[in-house]
Order: sequence, then C-alpha cells, then structure tokens
Amino acid sequence: MEPTIISQILLEKCIIQKLSARGGPIKLVTCHERMTKLVWTLLQTDPSHVNYIKTWETLVDYGEKELRYLVQFYQVSTSKKYTKYLYRLTKKISLAVSILY
Repeated sequence: MEPTIISQILLEKCIIQKLSARGGPIKLVTCHERMTKLVWTLLQTDPSHVNYIKTWETLVDYGEKELRYLVQFYQVSTSKKYTKYLYRLTKKISLAVSILY
C-alpha cells in the first residue's frame, strides 16, 4: 500500500511543479490539500517512520502558512513577484516530498 500512496504523492508533486502563475493559487491550494491527505494516509501506515513525520510536519506546519500567505500575496502583488513566490513555494513542497524516496 505504501508504494501506491507514495506514487500518488509523487504524481501530485509533478502536478504542482508544472503549475503556472497564470491560473492563480486555486489549483495549488487544491493540489496541496490532496497531497496533505495522501501524506496523512501514508503516515497512518507507519506513524513512527521519521521521513513520513518530517514530510507531514513540513506540509502542514510550514506549507499551509505559506499557502495562505501566497493567496493573500496574489491579490495584492504584481505578477512577477507572485511568480517568484509561487516558484519558491513549489520548490519547498517538492523538497518536503523528496525525502519519501
């Protein structure tokens, strides 16, 4: 079961990496929610697995705060600044997930 969940998480990661700034943050929020649910499911398969815990904590503690900030930032910023911030956030999400494999 774990390899299947990890595969789904990696698929979400690929989707997030391909997002463009043109669509706004809605798609990123949706993908982040799906990924968070998948990581939670993975964590339930082995609650003591250090990498699962680290990924969960990064996505929830850090990712959700940054995501809220990104949504607010999108409403008041220029597209160049938003694009840079989106790129940084997608990289951080990617790094959080990369410890799973």
